[in-house]
Amino acid sequence: MKLAGAIALLGLGVLAIGFGLLFLVGAGGRGGRYAVAATGLSLGALAVAAGIALGRAAAREAPARIEGEILALARRRSGEVSAADVGAALGARAALGDDALRRLVARGSAREERRADGTYYLFEGLLARLVVRRCAYCDFEGPLSDDVGECPKCGGDMKTSRVAETVSAGELYSMDE
Repeated sequence: MKLAGAIALLGLGVLAIGFGLLFLVGAGGRGGRYAVAATGLSLGALAVAAGIALGRAAAREAPARIEGEILALARRRSGEVSAADVGAALGARAALGDDALRRLVARGSAREERRADGTYYLFEGLLARLVVRRCAYCDFEGPLSDDVGECPKCGGDMKTSRVAETVSAGELYSMDE
């Protein structure tokens, strides 16, 4: 709706500027025509400026832009954002953020996870990934440097895989583990 209003204002502004220029060229020394030309040019400039401002506001609220801002936020936050993070980042456009998050979940770009401290959205492609060597049966984690195929605890198969971990859910690794 805002974009249609912006286009209409731009069109009216250009039309008014055109009539203003036409009256300016055809003034022939008549004061009344100069006044009409000045009015047309002024109103046209105001309409163009208002159309540009309305167009920029419409662009800021475009769904693709809101989704892009959410993805940039998720990239900065290691692939997970809370609903509160999105609301704070978007400010007055927070309601548009809720709609964008629903679209991202529906498309499969993110998954929603409800926790005790709020709702989080996880973007699988942006989550931190760790390489682990784990037993398929007892979940024993062994060092990556070992080429042992059997678990030293239960004798099961040791598998090396990449896993995505979330920071806010407490799935942290440190050098001391």
